[in-house]
Amino acid sequence: MFNSRLSKVLIVSVCSILTQQTLAKRTDVSELATLSLEELMEMPISIASKNQGTVKDAPGIVSVVTEEEILNAGARDLIDVLRLVPGYDFGLWVSNQISLGIRGSWASDGKVLILVDGIEMNERRYASYLVGQHFPVDHIKKIEIIRGPGSVMYGGAAKLGVINIITKQADDLQGVSLTASYGKMEDALGHEQITAMAGDRFGDLKMSALATKGKGHRSDQTYTDVYGKTLNMAENNELFPEYFNANLVYKDISARIISDRYYMTDRDSFLKIRAGFNRKYFKTDVAELKYQTDLSDELNLSSSLSYMKQSPSEIKSGTTGALLQQVLIDTYIGKLNFTYKPSKQLQFVAGGEFTQDKFEGNLPKRNLPKMNNTTLFAESLYKSEYGNLTLGLRYDDPNVAKSDFAPRIGFTKIFDKYHVKLLYSKSFHSPTIENYNLTPDIKSEKTNTYELELGYKINQNMSIVANLFDISSKDSIMFSTIPATATASTKEIYLNADKIGTRGIETEFRWKDQKNYITLNHSYYRATDSSIANFKVYDFQTNTITNDKLFLGFPAHKISLNANYQVMPKLFVNPSLVYYSSRYGYNAIDANGKLVLNKYNSSVLTNVMVRYQDFLAKNLDIGVGVHNLFNEDYKFIQPYNDGHAPLPDQSREIMFKVWYAF
Repeated sequence: MFNSRLSKVLIVSVCSILTQQTLAKRTDVSELATLSLEELMEMPISIASKNQGTVKDAPGIVSVVTEEEILNAGARDLIDVLRLVPGYDFGLWVSNQISLGIRGSWASDGKVLILVDGIEMNERRYASYLVGQHFPVDHIKKIEIIRGPGSVMYGGAAKLGVINIITKQADDLQGVSLTASYGKMEDALGHEQITAMAGDRFGDLKMSALATKGKGHRSDQTYTDVYGKTLNMAENNELFPEYFNANLVYKDISARIISDRYYMTDRDSFLKIRAGFNRKYFKTDVAELKYQTDLSDELNLSSSLSYMKQSPSEIKSGTTGALLQQVLIDTYIGKLNFTYKPSKQLQFVAGGEFTQDKFEGNLPKRNLPKMNNTTLFAESLYKSEYGNLTLGLRYDDPNVAKSDFAPRIGFTKIFDKYHVKLLYSKSFHSPTIENYNLTPDIKSEKTNTYELELGYKINQNMSIVANLFDISSKDSIMFSTIPATATASTKEIYLNADKIGTRGIETEFRWKDQKNYITLNHSYYRATDSSIANFKVYDFQTNTITNDKLFLGFPAHKISLNANYQVMPKLFVNPSLVYYSSRYGYNAIDANGKLVLNKYNSSVLTNVMVRYQDFLAKNLDIGVGVHNLFNEDYKFIQPYNDGHAPLPDQSREIMFKVWYAF
């Protein structure tokens, strides 16, 4: 639908127009909006409620990462950004594919929803989202993150969390900017990426276009499969991201197109290394038309129509180019929301959505149906001197399964220097097309989440926040196989397993003045209510559970530190580190064909970034940094028992970055 050639033509055209229009009013890339701590905590957000709130009073456990923090830290991708956020972590899915974990649970396959400017970007075959040089961080204005359920707002792909990436728009850009980034690991290219962005306002018309193209490697270290065979990743497991996002706004009408291309090569696979490599393609194209207007002083209407074309996990042979696997998905989405504010104390939001997915592909023995889903939702917000009360519910009625109902209740209160949140949500994870293909009678997962947050503003520059959570799920959707028999080959299935859950605490301390800041957070979880063997830390040689407080792949403790110091008026130093306590994963197979459990010791990933503004010329910034300064041997562990040995992360990477606006 939208190819890379079209992206290039559009971005060049927009840049040409805007350069002529805005040459006299250059935007200084060094003049970032440096928000105070109070402004950060009072920042309006829409991710946690259809009735917009702030970080302190929204009915959700919310983190906000700003453009300033991303730029100063020299973040290369979403992995670098989310490592600094409490609760979030990463694990190996399979075959060079890295996805998300949250609060000790594996969250791939549709348990954390990724939004870009409010548009759902999870692929719709498995509902997963892959990370690692995927989304271009230079596009980001801010990221709003829910560490907790979002089904009432967003449906069945937001069971455990939501990440809303808000990109730079016309008013943010006001001209043209270029960014180039290059990173060299010990033995291979880490990444190279170039980004062009343009945007401006012309009366009632606003237009913007953002484009990025890059390449890199997952790692340059040695991968060892469970049989002991090794693979030099410096010569394999490449990554090729391409991204384009254009937006046009005229008064109450807006139109957006997004083209996401994420290619990779791999030789790591189930159990053993492949002799030859495969090429995997993850393609998503989206077009959205939105209309929003005030029908009266109290009533607002918001509506949108969108079309998405996806080819997720398309596989071709690296040697012959033969197409091995392909699923094409056409998705149509219509949304209608009404917001009614009869008074300052009372607000209502209600509406509906209709989604249709059409599938075709070359997978054998698959029945690819047309899936429809009708949604109704409502939310009320009542504000009083005693606090804010939010009541919400969502009803989903798919044509291929039973309906889902998700209520939630939230109480928030700000008083003096304190704020408190008491939250309960029932969320669900809807089966995806691949779940239905293999197991037509599969059911939705159901989750109950209880959360308590307490915050204290120590002074104008310091605050501390802590939250407790308890998450319990049932009917978890799990991949499994039925062993081959004399009359039948091995059969792949999905099944509804029993219970799984975690509980824990997350704390965060922030200090910030006009230019400098320190953020320190700690995440702790323990496993509860688990009857699912695939996630347990199980020793097959002794037939015992080694640690019943942890799940595979994720540490009990994660500590993140991110600091920024202004050495001189135009010189900034940003050190950061992430500490992981010990983790467990399977890395070998014994003579009896049983996987061998390994304990991975604690590790610390340390980064340093130095940024200089107006280097040699106005509006020219440069950055030099080192990621994984002490060359820690960190690995992405498969957080479930599926026979894939841990995949090495990148070694020490020296990074150079240049920003220029005109």
